[in-house]
Amino acid sequence: MRALVFFLSLVLAFLILLKFYSDPAGGESPEEDLVEATEGAPGRPRVRFLDPPGGGEVAEGFRREELSNRSPALDEVESAGAGTLAREAAPDVEQDVPEWLKGIELAPVRDDNELFLAAAVVHGTPEQVALRAAAGPLERGLVAEAFSRAVAGDPRTALAKASELSEGAVTLREQGLLQAALEGKPNTVRPLSAASEGPLILAMEMGLLSRRADGFLENGAYRQAAQAFSDLLLAELNAPWAADHSTLARFSEGLDRAQNHHRWNRKGEWSAVEIQVEDGDSLVAIRKRYVANYPDAALCTGLIQAANQLPEHAVIHRGQTLRIPTDPVRALVDLSARWCLLLLGDEVCGSWPVGIGRPGEETPPGEYEICDKIENPPWARIGQEIIPYGDLRNPLGTRWMGWSRESIKTSLGFHGTREPESVGLASSDGCVRLVQSDIERLFELLPIGGMVLVRE
Repeated sequence: MRALVFFLSLVLAFLILLKFYSDPAGGESPEEDLVEATEGAPGRPRVRFLDPPGGGEVAEGFRREELSNRSPALDEVESAGAGTLAREAAPDVEQDVPEWLKGIELAPVRDDNELFLAAAVVHGTPEQVALRAAAGPLERGLVAEAFSRAVAGDPRTALAKASELSEGAVTLREQGLLQAALEGKPNTVRPLSAASEGPLILAMEMGLLSRRADGFLENGAYRQAAQAFSDLLLAELNAPWAADHSTLARFSEGLDRAQNHHRWNRKGEWSAVEIQVEDGDSLVAIRKRYVANYPDAALCTGLIQAANQLPEHAVIHRGQTLRIPTDPVRALVDLSARWCLLLLGDEVCGSWPVGIGRPGEETPPGEYEICDKIENPPWARIGQEIIPYGDLRNPLGTRWMGWSRESIKTSLGFHGTREPESVGLASSDGCVRLVQSDIERLFELLPIGGMVLVRE
């Protein structure tokens, strides 16, 4: 019996030693970790990223259910404690900023190299990012190059770049965003990062959100696509880098496609009051009835028509139900970007380039209200003859939308132009001009009483 006990003890000891030497990490596979330090060059541990799924092949498109899945990397970042991984609070907003614009503050400018690198990530190709990366610090360039390659669908090159990163050269937030791009899961969270987190993180989030917006659009998730493109447009205008017109135009194209199925769809998921059409009603009568019940509302018949998909000069009939948007309508003019956004609530519903005041006749920033709207407007300088619509000396185009400030009419406003090439330039006498098709769309949607915020 003693011999048997002794033999069993030896077997048990052997098994324990075998387990210890074959699994020194306590049974955890290194593949289960998101990132880990591995030995690279002597004295320079590397940051390790997991291989992209499918041997580096990029999945074609995104299935609808994948669009709502969160990247494990992002989950890890957000579940971290309130220490170094927590987002910094956004700086206090100045008291004179309108309530609706709070939280959309302009990002402060940081290191020039990182600023230009971040702009290249949002605006450029991987090759352009590589050129910009070569002009700055190695590690920051590697982060940007790896991310841009991953988003562009080249995960193997991206992984090779990422594997050169030194441990400690990137934050866990950056690691999470890069891992999400490598995995082909373009999930990020709203709102986009506060400016205090740095321009490169904002650029990476915008890159992922752009892919997500395209995926929503491709899969017919129009409400989510509209919100994503809205966020991208606001982020580009509020970013610390100079806004890029081609990028704004690309986001605007996606926004228009999404909003045609969302805000400009009578079955869309947006806040509304329903009104039953009665005998003898017209859109003008419907508008008057709504404003009588909601006297603080600013509403125009063009907005009712667009939201209910009614054709021009449509006749409405008894028993028909019309949906009236209840979110406030307003416009944001960004002078530095030379761009205009139309918002319903906090969501962008229209986006166009604009021309602004030339040197010496600069468009003054401030808050205004639409005080009048005129089709085929005449034009005149103060104290001079009135020049009718259609005269080549009349610069207003087909529409005029005058602005008031503190209930006093100004000489400023939105208008069209006979010179579409001047849009995007500082070329007017102080007004904001749009090409004819854009001013006619804005004219339909922005009512008298609608707010206009003009900012530098």
